[in-house]
Amino acid sequence: MYVSWSQTAHHGTAVTVVVDLIQKAERNALASVEGTDWILEQTSANSVTLRNSSSTISETIMLPNDATMDWNSKTSYIFSTPRGLTDETGSITIQTAEKATDIVIRSNGTLDVSSTAL
Repeated sequence: MYVSWSQTAHHGTAVTVVVDLIQKAERNALASVEGTDWILEQTSANSVTLRNSSSTISETIMLPNDATMDWNSKTSYIFSTPRGLTDETGSITIQTAEKATDIVIRSNGTLDVSSTAL
């Protein structure tokens, strides 16, 4: 599933979050499924964190100070990654005017993070 949020802050800083995972449910609606639950949430005014449901793996991406994100009245989204099939189970890209941060979720539960200056 492809989910994208985009918001332009009042100073003109655009933040785009692109999620290529299986959207599972909103926060507090965890159900038992195969695979790993991943939670993408805005953890402060200028940071976004991707973590697994047990919080043993997490990655926080800092956003520009003037960035504000439109979460459609939510503070987080929960996704589920399928088991097996391929090594790469999903990816999230967080893009600002200055850089793009790519997070690849591996089937073994690890995260590969890379940033590219724009």
